[in-house]
Amino acid sequence: MTRGKRHDAGFTLVELMIVMAIIGVLAMVAVPSYIKAIQHAREAVLKEDLHTLREAIDSYTMDKQKAPQSLDDLLQDGYLKTIPEDPMTKSNTTWVSDRPRCGRCALRLRRNRLRRTTLQHVVKCLGIQGA
Repeated sequence: MTRGKRHDAGFTLVELMIVMAIIGVLAMVAVPSYIKAIQHAREAVLKEDLHTLREAIDSYTMDKQKAPQSLDDLLQDGYLKTIPEDPMTKSNTTWVSDRPRCGRCALRLRRNRLRRTTLQHVVKCLGIQGA
C-alpha cells in the first residue's frame, strides 16, 4: 500500500486572520480620505451654487432696480431654472428669511473659502426669503 501525501485545500485560520487585519488597516487609511474627498466635493458644489445665486441676484437687481424679495422672484422671472439644492442639507427648502447679520459670508466669498458654511447660512445673511 502506497502512502499518498495529504494535501488539504484551503487556508488556515491564521492566514485568514492576517488577511483580515491587512484589509482592516487599509480601510482605516482609506475611509478618512474618502470622507474628506466627499466633503471637498460638497464644498465645490456649494461654491458653484453660491456663485450662481449671486449672479442671478445681481442680474435681477440690475434689471429691476431692486433686490428680489424671495427666490420665487428669481424663478418666476427666469433668472433661475430651479432652486439649487444645498449639498450639506440635501434640500432646497432650507432657505430662511432674515436680514444680514454678519460679514462672514461676504468675507468668505471674497476669499473663496467656504469651509463648513452652508448655503442656508449664506442666503440667510444675504436676506433672501425661501421658496
